[in-house]
Amino acid sequence: MPKPSAAQIRSEVAAVADLKTWTSCPVPLHAVANREIDSDGHRDYWVLLDTAPVPDPVATRQEYGLRTNIEERHRQLKCFSDLAAFTSRNLSLVLHQVVFVLLTYSLLQWYWQRIRRTEFNPKTTARALDHLRPTMTVILIFHRSYVARLAPLEYQELLLTLEEEARRKILAKTRRLRRGLVHQLDHARSP
Repeated sequence: MPKPSAAQIRSEVAAVADLKTWTSCPVPLHAVANREIDSDGHRDYWVLLDTAPVPDPVATRQEYGLRTNIEERHRQLKCFSDLAAFTSRNLSLVLHQVVFVLLTYSLLQWYWQRIRRTEFNPKTTARALDHLRPTMTVILIFHRSYVARLAPLEYQELLLTLEEEARRKILAKTRRLRRGLVHQLDHARSP
């Protein structure tokens, strides 16, 4: 077992074709032998086996590196995407749930890559969205060609220190806006 402080300084790979070591395996196996050499001289060996021919052992080893990402994404789909608990016995509803969950997952993965935020790919959807939520709330007030940027408490202080006439105007405008928005969210769906 290598020491935890030893740094890997070199990796060596070699391909071995047409292995017929097990009599119960009728298909020839192709191997990629790997040797990791640490800075303290420790050597660690491991082997990848495949039934497909290995044209380039380095490429096969790099492809094997994708395994952890694939397993993590499978874990996310299974544990965090509603693919383990089906509440309906109707086959078409179960099928639709699977299709839409997979479609949503795929689109989200594509979106992370498109905005160059691939560090979110291995995270669960809820955890990734936590990183994207705003961390600060500001209130912008526009008047003619001027803009005021206020924190919520600054805005509250401003309202509480206004003269009575200005407060009545703001209250009347706020009530009109609120009445106009009352029925806007009647048919909205929850996330």
